Amino acid sequence: MSRPIKFRVWDSFNRKWLEDHEFCVWQGNVCRIETGATSINSFGSSYNPLELEVSKFGCPYIDNNLTIHQYTGLNDKNGKEIYEGDIVKTPFAYMFRSNIHVVQYIQNRFVPDDIYDDDKVTIIGNICENADLIDFI
Repeated sequence: MSRPIKFRVWDSFNRKWLEDHEFCVWQGNVCRIETGATSINSFGSSYNPLELEVSKFGCPYIDNNLTIHQYTGLNDKNGKEIYEGDIVKTPFAYMFRSNIHVVQYIQNRFVPDDIYDDDKVTIIGNICENADLIDFI
């Protein structure tokens, strides 16, 4: 089963999710993208080039306030996409553990395993905006 490779990025400094056009993944790191000034191409059309935010050394600036989460390829029972860092409620608690879990990517797979039964899983939050829900785990 192939899945789309998608990411979302949390800006912990501004406490908001970035839009898709505001970031890129460069060599495993997240970089902000800035829209450059309007330019004219050789055909006379105007465009706004996208530029990576760069450090004083000229290389892309790696912002440590940005946290990247990868899409699992699964949706919850309401059709919402499940990403790493989402807090999900599963139908059953196993071995006296909670039925609330944080989705993580460990050893080449997403856990908890329950998320693969995605028609019974509900996203109730994420670790960036709802850290208080982790207390229930």
